[in-house]
Amino acid sequence: MATRVQLPQTLRDYCREQAQIEIDATNVGEVLDGLKQRFPTLYRSICDETDRVRQHISFFVNQEWIPIQMANSRSRNITGDDVVTIWTAVSGG
Repeated sequence: MATRVQLPQTLRDYCREQAQIEIDATNVGEVLDGLKQRFPTLYRSICDETDRVRQHISFFVNQEWIPIQMANSRSRNITGDDVVTIWTAVSGG
């Protein structure tokens, strides 16, 4: 079953300006694998060269924040009814 993945404006340049993508996944790891296959540049904006989630990226499943350690372990289970939201930290001066 497809899981909805929502993306912030800052990442949409890497996926043809899509705000939402559907990926068949049962856990966060499969979401990341799906992004890597379909949108490799987007994936590289989310994960580093060691395939670990970058420090400025946050994951939410529905309204629940997923700690970066859990995102990196890729073990957080999800269902087709869940919405995975990916956020980037914004800074400036």
